[in-house]
Amino acid sequence: MKYRHIHIEETTSTNLIARDMETEDDETVVITTDFQTDGKGQGSNKWESEKGKNLLFSIITPTLSIESRKQFLISMAMANAIYDTLVDNGIKGVSIKWPNDIYAGNYKISGTLIENRLAGCVIRRSIIGVGLNVNQSVFISDAPNPTSMTNLTGKQYDLHCIMDGIIHNFRRMTYMASSAPDILKIMYMERMYRKDGMHRYYDRNGSFLASSEGVTDSGCLMLKDESGNIRQYGFKEVAFDIEF
Repeated sequence: MKYRHIHIEETTSTNLIARDMETEDDETVVITTDFQTDGKGQGSNKWESEKGKNLLFSIITPTLSIESRKQFLISMAMANAIYDTLVDNGIKGVSIKWPNDIYAGNYKISGTLIENRLAGCVIRRSIIGVGLNVNQSVFISDAPNPTSMTNLTGKQYDLHCIMDGIIHNFRRMTYMASSAPDILKIMYMERMYRKDGMHRYYDRNGSFLASSEGVTDSGCLMLKDESGNIRQYGFKEVAFDIEF
């Protein structure tokens, strides 16, 4: 498999660059930047990042043997890759907040934005944009709960080493997505934020208490409420009540 790394000192968004880039079918391209002027989170959210302090990158995957109806495997692969990289670097209390945010305790340390391009019933390629807070210690946006690796450990990290770890783990996870998807899903569910106990959530009808029942193959979150009913939610259809 071919691998190409492109670094841009400053850009609007690495995902925007990736959208217009031509790649070969067997090539993985990683685009990194020191600063994004228009970094996106999920929906209309912005991603705050101090210049040169964090990892901001997009990965363009080669053609994958994954059906379009199972495209959430890509999300699980990246979430697990970041999870493993953080744990490998001594970060405690790491979990995956559905669908693909990474938390340390109740604090957000990483976010991912995925754009899949389909060809018929299979994924043609994926563009996976990631922001990982590494060496930034002060956050000034109105985001309610950001944190970073340095905030959690007091250490400064080599961004290149962290990036190499993510790429290594992502390659391993994408292979698993094609060869052992059930194992990848089990791994993801075992690492989910609030996988145990009853917690408060919000949907369009108001707040409710529920326990996590994992995710469907298509990536919907399943919750069991106090009456024993299974509720199934797509992205942005339910919100977590973050407890501090």
